[in-house]
Amino acid sequence: MNDIKIPSIEFVRLKKGITEEELNDYMEENDDGSFFVYLRYKYDFEEEWTYSIECASYDYCRFTVCWLNDWYEGQQNVEYLAISKLGEEYDC
Repeated sequence: MNDIKIPSIEFVRLKKGITEEELNDYMEENDDGSFFVYLRYKYDFEEEWTYSIECASYDYCRFTVCWLNDWYEGQQNVEYLAISKLGEEYDC
């Protein structure tokens, strides 16, 4: 039987409403590769929040978070709710 490598996932809850600067600092200090960031966002004219889980990594060339997609482009209200980082791989 083939061994399957599964990454462990460490869930790290952050305070509600963490700022983008605090998120950058956390990811820089704990960079092990990729992160899942749990957030919500909306425009000023919207009443409902959109909840999302986005993949991100830390970009040491630009010293900022690099997002997999452009979910935040033009968003005026963003709250970072929590973060999960992928941990070490292990054998099943």
